[in-house]
Amino acid sequence: MVDVDRLKESIRVALSKLSQGHGVQRINLKAALSDDLIRLWQIRPDHGDDHVRKIVAWQLEQLIKRHLSTAENEQIAARYSFNITGKPEVERERNLGERQRMPSLLLQKEGVSARSIQDDMRNILDVFAKSLVIDPPDPMPEPEQPAEPKTPAAPPKTEPVAAVQQEPQPVPPAEQPKVDEQAAKLQKRKKVLIGSGIAGALALIAVIAIPLSLSGEDNPNPGNTAKTGNSQIQTTTTGDTSATTAEGEGVPMVFDDLDGGEPIIQVYPGVSESKADKLYNGTFRDGQTVYAICKTKGRTVRSHPELGERDVPPSDDWIRFHAVAGIGPYATAIYVGNPAELLAQLPDC
Repeated sequence: MVDVDRLKESIRVALSKLSQGHGVQRINLKAALSDDLIRLWQIRPDHGDDHVRKIVAWQLEQLIKRHLSTAENEQIAARYSFNITGKPEVERERNLGERQRMPSLLLQKEGVSARSIQDDMRNILDVFAKSLVIDPPDPMPEPEQPAEPKTPAAPPKTEPVAAVQQEPQPVPPAEQPKVDEQAAKLQKRKKVLIGSGIAGALALIAVIAIPLSLSGEDNPNPGNTAKTGNSQIQTTTTGDTSATTAEGEGVPMVFDDLDGGEPIIQVYPGVSESKADKLYNGTFRDGQTVYAICKTKGRTVRSHPELGERDVPPSDDWIRFHAVAGIGPYATAIYVGNPAELLAQLPDC
């Protein structure tokens, strides 16, 4: 016999975990779903990640429309917490805490704050879990397949008509010399065209070869490298970011996600409180290495224990690293390995 209270609590916890990190927009969404949610929402093993995301978003929207149709603030709380707002500026790599601070700024609604959204979500999770247990949902309708075009009827078969063979007409003796004369003229014209074509091709090869030999002298650094001053920076693509390395220049710095829900660390163009500096311009994955140049002070950054990260003290230390292609060049010391040891080795910027 199914323990209804135990099942309801299990589903409530699963829904709460689903709202953490990047919510429904996270990478490998299926791995974040509990067995109960996979069974209730009828997600099959052959469903890809994009299809799973459509199913989960559709099922959550059905719960919102069924239970929160008259509560606008609670609709906002649910959509922002699960990250199904349909707004790219919200859904693009924002964690739960950042999303729950956005409705009051974006929508300019009184009484909608991060604190009120967190309070609303506690009630919403209970309502959704109870609904899924007592009244299991229907599966998401499959999209209709377009009708196959009808094959046109084959035309009626007709019996082939036998070709009438014609006897070749002999060429009068008087016209034969004219034919030979025309063939000789054509052969001579072909030789002239072929000779001019070969000469033109040789000239073109010579024109191309000269700048190629010069470009080899002007570019002593062929391959996938970018020059910075007197050094060469080798670029390699790993995961979502072009990580940069400058062998022999700087101190190795390893990114650390503090054991949080998503292994992604953001980097920024500056360290001030300005809007431009606070808009990240690249990401690195947990464990990726770059080379640090110097340290500086900037805006204070805090970890997020509520999202599963280790609780570390707030820090206003920032590290400048070698970067190319408009990524960085600043990373907060909160999300790097052994920050105290690394900062001790770096000069001030």
